[in-house]
Parts: sequence; structure tokens; C-alpha cells
Amino acid sequence: MRKIKNFIGFAVFIASIILVSTKSFAAEVKYTENLIPKMTSATSPSGKVSADSYDGVEYHWHAFDRVLSTSSNSNHTAWVSNVDNYGWLSYEFSEKKCITKYVITVAGYCAHGRAPKNWTFEGLSLETGKWVILDKHTNEPAWANGEKRAYTFNNETYFKRYRINITATQNSENRASINELEMMETIYPLDAPTNLSVIAGDSQAKLSWNAVEGATSYNIMRSTVSGEEEFIKSVSGVSGSAITFIDKGLTNGTTYYYVVKAVGKDGESRRSNEVAATPLYVAPEKVLKLVLEVKEEKQLSVSDDLEDNTELEWTSSDEAIATVDANGKVKALKPGNTTITCVNADGSYTDRINVLVVDLELQLSVDLHIGETCRLTVGDLANADKVTWVADDPTIATVSNKGKVTAVNEGLTYITALDEQGIEVGRIYIRVRQ
Repeated sequence: MRKIKNFIGFAVFIASIILVSTKSFAAEVKYTENLIPKMTSATSPSGKVSADSYDGVEYHWHAFDRVLSTSSNSNHTAWVSNVDNYGWLSYEFSEKKCITKYVITVAGYCAHGRAPKNWTFEGLSLETGKWVILDKHTNEPAWANGEKRAYTFNNETYFKRYRINITATQNSENRASINELEMMETIYPLDAPTNLSVIAGDSQAKLSWNAVEGATSYNIMRSTVSGEEEFIKSVSGVSGSAITFIDKGLTNGTTYYYVVKAVGKDGESRRSNEVAATPLYVAPEKVLKLVLEVKEEKQLSVSDDLEDNTELEWTSSDEAIATVDANGKVKALKPGNTTITCVNADGSYTDRINVLVVDLELQLSVDLHIGETCRLTVGDLANADKVTWVADDPTIATVSNKGKVTAVNEGLTYITALDEQGIEVGRIYIRVRQ
């Protein structure tokens, strides 16, 4: 038992070493200095400060003047809202920033009441005109006078304007106040890929972007929802000033969103700009087509073995014109154009054939009245027994194994002759009248 206990203790000791070692090698996240300049007014030296309110002497831009307040409010270096229990304060950069950290310093006086308790940190979307919540805090512990606290969060979206939106102060009867508000970006080991662009094609999207110095590979990220891209593939062994990647097996008509990250020996870059593509098949104006007559059927194949057809998904772009079954057999229904497409299970193989269905108003045919008959043959009558006769629509006309046709109901159909190998020799149309 003692040996077992000693072994367990040793194992725990080793595990703790591994844990400590693993933690010690974790990459430390680094941030820039405060990106907001020392403000001397709401717009100087750059950017723009705004707030929902401020009192007569403790202006909104005081929260960005980099001057700490004293134990009294005589130097007026903090922002104080003009209403109790809430208020928002914002700064707009001259160009978009990807803020991932902010620091709040509360005033050197009245922190027990005026310091924020509940708030959100937000970025303004220029596309929607709405504020996007990036970080949220509720029931923040009480602050000491002049205390500074830092907050970090994951963000890969660039905004020009950010704000802290205070919805409750430490004392609901006090006005909101902040002495200093700082904002920082994450420092990444590599620059983000630039000039990402995309060209949509048939069931695919071609991405291209500028190479990043020091990158050994690139992570491609994709989603059908903007801003929610996830990793799909790593592209390595790339060279040159421009990188391309073709994403295949996509669903035509679906919009895909993409971003790219550069990868180097010290980690990933931030995301590139986002692009979107909607793959679509567009048939050229002049294209080779299979011509079928209404009610005609034709078998398609992808190999010498028709069983291979069952491993693909077959679709018709317009099933009112022609349908295709799971075995690749096409049936023409009415005049018009359609495209028959086949795709294998993983989407790596896609092919199609264009079909034109016609209904000939003038069709040379044998004219029979209901009940009348006629005789068909191939060559001389001696060959009639060597032919297989097939009626396309037996409800209109039937045919015997010797080629005798009998009119049954009004309509137009055809009789097909097959040789001993099952190959079509020819066909004759039969028009039946009352």
C-alpha cells in the first residue's frame, strides 16, 4: 500500500511539473500603449470625444487628458455625467482600430459612489449604425479612490468609434464618473494578410491575398454567417507576392464569407479583411446540348460501370422540363432548357450536361385510327424475329414481338427497334386518331 501511495504522490508531482511547464511556455499576449492621444479638447489633437452628458466643469474630454485627479475635485480632470446612475462616454479614432483592451481609472474622490458598477464596452458598426457589445460587466466590486483596472476581451473587428456605456454606478444616487479611459490593441507576431479578394465560380470560390513577410502558412476561415468564420484549411509551402486558394465543393446559390490569417513561428496574425462570394453556375449562351423530344428518355453515365451512377447525386435545374433519377436516367417532360448535374459524396467531383427538350409540331409518322394495325420490320421480314420492339407509350399504341403495331388511344408515340445487343436501330412515330 505504501508503494502505491508513493507512486501516486510521484505521479501527482510529475503532473504538476508538466502543468507548470506547459503554462510557462504559453504565449504571452502583448498589447500596444494607449492609442488615444492626450486630449486638450473634444477634438484636439485628433479624434473626437463625445458623451451623453457632462457637468459644467468636468468635461467629457477630461477622461482622455492623461491627468489624474486628486483627492478633491478642485482640479476638474475627470468626466462626470450630468445624470444619476448612468452615462456613456466615447472616443472616435481617425481610422479604424481593433481594440482588445481598455483601462479604467476612477477619480481620486467619490469613487465609492460614482465609479461604474454595470457597463458594456462597445464598438459602433458603420454598416448597421448600431453599437456592438464587445465586453460586459455587472456587479463590479467597489473601487478605491484613484484605482485603475484593466479589461481584455477577444475582438477581431475594426471600429472607428468605441464607448463605455455605464448602466449603473456604485451608488445609484450618484452621477457616473471616470478619471481616465485608455484603449489598446493586441500586438500580433505577424501582419494580417491584406487585399483579400474572392471570385465566385461554379461550386467554388477563388481567394487571393498579398503575402505576409515571415509567414510560413495561412489559415483559411469560412462561414455562411458574416463575422463567424471558422478554420477550414491550412495552406502551406506558399511563395511569391500573391497567394491564391480555390475552395471547391461549395453549394451554388449559398453565400460564403472568408477571412485569412497568416501563421509564423511565433503564432497567428489577426484576421484579414472579410470577403463574400456566392457560387453560381451560369450556362454560356452557346453551349453543346443534348436534344430530347418530349417523353424521350436517355441514360447518362460517368464510367463504364452504370453502378457508379448510384454513388452520385443527380439533379435537374428545372424538373418541369426534364427529370433525372438516382441512376442517371433523364426523362424529357416539356419543351425548354435544363441542366443535369451529378456530384459525388464529398463534392470533389462535379459535372453537368445541358439538355434541350423539343416538341416537334411536324413529325412524320404512321397515321392510324384506334383499332387499326400496321407491321414494322428491319431489313426484310426474315429479320423481324431478331429485333426487340419497344412501345414508348403502350396506352397509345402497342407492338408485338414481331413488329405488329396496334393503335389503342389518341396521341403521338413512337416504336423503337433494338438489335440483339440492345442497341437502338431506329424508331418510327405512330399518330393515333379516333
